[in-house]
Amino acid sequence: MGAEVIINGQKIGSTPIPGYSLTAGEHQMVIRKSMYYPEFITFSLKEGEAKQISKVLRPKFGYLSVVSHPDSAEIFIDGISYGKTPLTDVKVPSGKHLLTANLNLYHKYSIEFEITDEEKKQIEFELSPAFGTIEIHTIPEEGATVYINGKEAGKTPFINNKFPSGRYTVEVKKKYFFPATEEIEVVDGKKTIRNIILSPSVGTLIVNTSNNADIYIDGEYVGKGSIKKFLEPGNHNVKAIKDKYYPDEKDLYIALGETKEINFDLVPRQGAVSVIVEPPEAMNAEIYVNGKYAEKAPAILTLLIGEYDIEARCKGFIPAKKKAEVKENKTTEVRIKLLTYEGSLQQKKDRWKRRKYISLASSVVFTAIGTYCWYKADEFYRIYQRSATPHYAKKYRNYAQITYTVSQISFGLSIGSLLGSLYSYWEEINVKINK
Repeated sequence: MGAEVIINGQKIGSTPIPGYSLTAGEHQMVIRKSMYYPEFITFSLKEGEAKQISKVLRPKFGYLSVVSHPDSAEIFIDGISYGKTPLTDVKVPSGKHLLTANLNLYHKYSIEFEITDEEKKQIEFELSPAFGTIEIHTIPEEGATVYINGKEAGKTPFINNKFPSGRYTVEVKKKYFFPATEEIEVVDGKKTIRNIILSPSVGTLIVNTSNNADIYIDGEYVGKGSIKKFLEPGNHNVKAIKDKYYPDEKDLYIALGETKEINFDLVPRQGAVSVIVEPPEAMNAEIYVNGKYAEKAPAILTLLIGEYDIEARCKGFIPAKKKAEVKENKTTEVRIKLLTYEGSLQQKKDRWKRRKYISLASSVVFTAIGTYCWYKADEFYRIYQRSATPHYAKKYRNYAQITYTVSQISFGLSIGSLLGSLYSYWEEINVKINK
């Protein structure tokens, strides 16, 4: 189908041709189609005769399959693109041809081949890489921006495993360092590593404070505790400040490329608290400052200036708290009187609290039992309704009555426990109010 038909030198169409009128006599026919051998036919017609001509054209091509490693290479045959590998059984005109394979980052591959009529041929080849690995580091610090032939490529450490082979100009730039340039060559299948040394365009200052103080350089806040800062060469003022400590400052000179380290140990602004606990039975009570254990009473505690919660705790006594203000270079006396726990309002309050939780837990348990029994009673009742014999009917009706009764009792006990919990809560509140 689709073959061109020429009769007596005139094209009459493409196959199939359902009918064509000719005069009686002898005629010349040519049937031709691209990539097939043409057929030349001589035939004669009589007046009123109908003739059908059918011919099978012989192929003038073979079938070519192409495999490349790696795949996706574009295949050209005699300069015409046939698609990307892998190719399977593509029709190629019989004869000699030039195959060319192109794939980005690989060298061009070419081969001459010959294919015959209806031959099945396969060509398989491996492409040679036109790239290498490039690895760039900067010393003493990574994180520099990398420019290759003037175009930004990334930051150090910069690694590219498929970089086109060739010669390049590499420039690295990083804040606080002078730019550095180097010529490199990337070779097929080879690894090119460059460690580019950066020269600092500033000095380096390291500041440490033992008190996690705020750090200021030339009047600007730069961090807390410990910092590392790049500075322009010249004179600088460094100050450490922290609440309740005496501030400190230092003047220094930083040279180009120099690293200098300084330390601050701020002096605290302190006072003292003298803690005395009464009665004598509680004199060895534990002392807590803002919730943290300090030591046993009697005690003199050295503290930073400010306001603190001083608490005394002793077995058999109710803990007690007092506020104390610590003033610089002064001792503040704090006397704490502890009350015994036995017979105290606190004891009563704790007792009602326990009763409250016990009653609440009982209410939950009884509610769960009542709910379960109610469900079982309903289930037994349904079985009773479906019973086939009087024996089973009587048995499951009794079960339903018993579980229903237990359910009602459990719900009643649950309500009673809940009321008991509420009453205990009310008594607990009253103790707290009257304390």
